[in-house]
Amino acid sequence: MQKKNFHRGFSVIEMLMMISLFAVLASLIIVAVNPISRGGDAQNAERWSNVNALVNALYLYDLENSGKPPLGVEETAHEICSPNANAPQCVANGFVDLSLLVPKYVHTLPIDPRSSGPMGSGYSVSVDGAGKVTVRALNTENADIISISR
Repeated sequence: MQKKNFHRGFSVIEMLMMISLFAVLASLIIVAVNPISRGGDAQNAERWSNVNALVNALYLYDLENSGKPPLGVEETAHEICSPNANAPQCVANGFVDLSLLVPKYVHTLPIDPRSSGPMGSGYSVSVDGAGKVTVRALNTENADIISISR
């Protein structure tokens, strides 16, 4: 009687299938747990909240002031002064001072998580000819556009 020779181990095809399965699983885990993207999404969520708060504050201001926006808000978009900045110096450098909205219309003026500098808040404001106010975040993550008009 002849003995049959059995080879122990994996074939090349079985090894390739296992390697490809591990590669697919690893790529799914990296995409699902990408901390850089999640951090950017969190900062953009904060920006959406801040832009919404500013638009609502400007809307309430307009209602109480016969539809007139605050001084300095015009058709050309200008960055809003940081609440920590010196207002006259900030306005002299081309920023818009919205400190008159605090505390009646908004608790504090928001600052972008990646503020553009010591004077700017990271948000711009403009108003069109029909009185529609637009607030926009200037430093968004993942090339997102964060802008609200009312």
